[in-house]
Amino acid sequence: MSRRTLLEEMRGKDSRELLYDLGEARKKLFQIRMQLDSDATKGASVRDLRRGIARIMTILRQRELAENETASGEAGEPNEGTTEK
Repeated sequence: MSRRTLLEEMRGKDSRELLYDLGEARKKLFQIRMQLDSDATKGASVRDLRRGIARIMTILRQRELAENETASGEAGEPNEGTTEK
């Protein structure tokens, strides 16, 4: 699966699903790290899992910032960078 379709699939999920996937990925990463001493061929899967975790966390943070931005815009607060005189 290409990176672009993977990102589109992740962005199509709601935040609950992403949080669940994040927990599962962290569990799997922990399990692989525990087995890494006995099998040195899993280095690539550790890297892929870490990158997947980072992608999920990035998407969740972008959503959080977007929600905060719309909430502050609705409340009539001035945007950053503007000053009231």
